[in-house]
Amino acid sequence: MARVLIFLIVLGAIIMVAMTLRRAVLFARSSTEDQHLPKSVQTLSYVLLIALMFGVVTGWLGGL
Repeated sequence: MARVLIFLIVLGAIIMVAMTLRRAVLFARSSTEDQHLPKSVQTLSYVLLIALMFGVVTGWLGGL
């Protein structure tokens, strides 16, 4: 009887882990979909990214 109870507890734990992993995968998949941002926000973010990269490479921002 104790073996059956332990088996059911382990089986329940495995099912709960599988459900949690499924939920995490679905959340990760939905969060990586393209977000529709206005064109001005995209342009501004690219300009700031280039400025940041230039600053790090030359050393005047976050470097030496």
